[in-house]
Amino acid sequence: MKTNYLYSILSIILISMGTGMISCSNKQQTVSDSTAVMITDKIIYDVIIKSPEVDNEWWRNNIEPSGREKFINSLLDDVLSGKRNAFDYLSDTVLLSKTDINQIIGTKHDTVYVETPESPNDLKQVAVTTTFDRKTITRIRFLEKWKMTDKGIVKEVIGIAPLKEVYDKETGEIRGYTPLFWVFFNK
Repeated sequence: MKTNYLYSILSIILISMGTGMISCSNKQQTVSDSTAVMITDKIIYDVIIKSPEVDNEWWRNNIEPSGREKFINSLLDDVLSGKRNAFDYLSDTVLLSKTDINQIIGTKHDTVYVETPESPNDLKQVAVTTTFDRKTITRIRFLEKWKMTDKGIVKEVIGIAPLKEVYDKETGEIRGYTPLFWVFFNK
C-alpha cells in the first residue's frame, strides 16, 4: 500500500516535470489552444552566457565555453555572410547594410596620428587594424512573446541581440554592456 502511494507521488512529479520541460522548451510552439492567455506580446531581458563568477558551478549563468563559442561564431558568421539579417538596435526596423555590419563586428582599418619620440610636435601617420573580439559577447538580450496554456508557459523568441562588454579606458574595469544589433526570427 505504501509502495503504491510512493509510486503515485513519483509518477505525478515526473509527469509535472516533463510537462514543465516541454512547455518551456526551445522549440517554437504554435498555440492553438483557445484557452491560451496572452501574458505579453513583447518582453525583453538579458541572459548571461559567460559568468563573471569563476567559483560558480559551470552551468550557472553560463554556456559551456565550446557551446558558447559555436553559438556566437554561428550567429556572427550568419550575419556577416547575409544568411541572417541584422537590424539596427535602436530602430529595429532598419536593416543594416554590409558596411554597417562590418563597422560593428568586422575588421576595421583606420589611420591615426601619433607623436614621434624624437620630435613631439611632429605627427606621424600610422595604419591601425582592429578586429572585433567575439569573446567580449557575454550576454544575449532576448525579445519574446509569452502565453500561458493549460500545459504551461509558452515562450516564443522573436529576436536576440548580442551584448558586448564595454570597458573603462582608464581603469580597464567593465562599465556595462552594449547591444550590437537585433536578429529577428520572424522577419
